[in-house]
Amino acid sequence: VGDFVVLTLPSEMAVVAPGRKMAPVAILAVLAMGVFSALNLVPVVYVVMATAVFLVLTRCLTMQDAYRGMHWSAVFLIAGMLPIADALQKTGGVDLIVGRLVSEVGGLGPHVMMAAVFLLTAVLGALLSSSPTAVLMAPVAISIAETMGVAPYPFVMAVAIAASMCFMTPISHQSNALVMGPGGYRVADFIRAGGLMSVIFIVVMLTMVNLIF
Repeated sequence: VGDFVVLTLPSEMAVVAPGRKMAPVAILAVLAMGVFSALNLVPVVYVVMATAVFLVLTRCLTMQDAYRGMHWSAVFLIAGMLPIADALQKTGGVDLIVGRLVSEVGGLGPHVMMAAVFLLTAVLGALLSSSPTAVLMAPVAISIAETMGVAPYPFVMAVAIAASMCFMTPISHQSNALVMGPGGYRVADFIRAGGLMSVIFIVVMLTMVNLIF
């Protein structure tokens, strides 16, 4: 039996990428979205929505494909966390967290406080996922900065970066959960690899934020 080199897979490609002929249109639309977002010509939410509508109108994808591509669990998770963050503010929960952190760590200076906010956000992100953690911790970081009399921008940036460290546990991001089974990974694997990356992240973050802000 000889060896064969398969150059094309027409039947499989029709299933995997049925709209591949519209790939140039989709690429140009995504590039335009990036340019408009980067130049801040239009609010990002409008740019993204307009791009999605354009892709549907040009038949790059159907409405059924668009619905299937939505991670509804993440949408409802974020929607559920928004009132929790609002409740923490109205009930004094944010003030309680801020007061506790400031009393324990505030005397060590804003740099140590920012590191503490970063670590707290990273731990919550490993348990809740990134977006809800950012929604929950952003008002806490701003209140801590105002209490200490320093600019809130570095603290908010620390929250944004720490909440994005979604590789420490399989539940911190849907992508981790998707690859856990097929890859044969265990929770210990995520903690071992993610822990080292977290150390690198916090060192780089503290250095760069202090230089930029």
